[in-house]
Amino acid sequence: MPLTCRNLSLSYGARRVLAGVDLDVAPGRVLGVAGASGSGKTSLLRCLAGLERGYDGSVAVDSLGERASARGREWHARVGLVGQGPERQLFARTVFDDVAFGPNNLGLPDDEVLGRVTRALGAVGLDLDWSLERSPLECSGGEQRAVAIAGVLALQTPYLLLDEPTAGLDAARVEELVRLVRSLAEKGVGVALVSHDMEVLARASDEVAVLADGQVAYEGVPYQVFRQEGVLRRAGLEAPGLLRVAYALERAGRACGLARVPYDSLAGAILDAVVPGERPTGGARPAGEGA
Repeated sequence: MPLTCRNLSLSYGARRVLAGVDLDVAPGRVLGVAGASGSGKTSLLRCLAGLERGYDGSVAVDSLGERASARGREWHARVGLVGQGPERQLFARTVFDDVAFGPNNLGLPDDEVLGRVTRALGAVGLDLDWSLERSPLECSGGEQRAVAIAGVLALQTPYLLLDEPTAGLDAARVEELVRLVRSLAEKGVGVALVSHDMEVLARASDEVAVLADGQVAYEGVPYQVFRQEGVLRRAGLEAPGLLRVAYALERAGRACGLARVPYDSLAGAILDAVVPGERPTGGARPAGEGA
């Protein structure tokens, strides 16, 4: 059973931030969540993470539903959240101690903690020996973001929620983050990825849900979602540049199925469509429905 919400509604005082949201975060899949500021993205993740109480509707993960015991350690052992500005939560003397904090709280033996920390640091491109001597407060902004993500990865939760994880990162760190998200999904982790960066969502997501005024305005595979110009305007969003070019070429009859090419291959496919014969790889080949 995936991590789900059904008819989820949430208000802060008189302000309704979520209104009847139905979404699934499935094992081995990445659900991208797009929307303008104030559309309810962060509140949605907080509900899925078990951090909100006063909502209507239901949230469930695996065999855990709405019973009170599900809202403590059992829930947090299944769902990890990296919130906005996670580097502000770093506090330990060393990077290693910060990443090890969660596994130590689970009461794991020392060798298991060491293994988890080592794997988590490696997943975000950080070195174990470096982590033993480096204070997280002395790290660069990108390093601090990586440390915060590693701390959640070390918990090895089967579901991971990421709230604007690429904000403020340079291109190299963004690339690492996209690879990490896809790698986690391939290992069976269910990921919900909130991002203002539509290119990141196009590259990393299996499905994208667009939130507008606390509701799901549209949900589907990326190339379908980003074709919905009216939905995107309502949500204050715009399709990634390469997809906009692909849609224009399709409308002009210059290519068929171009927008369904995996995003990381789309630039080359567009070149093939515009200047056929210039590249030995041939024309665009549509990807499957999950592309």
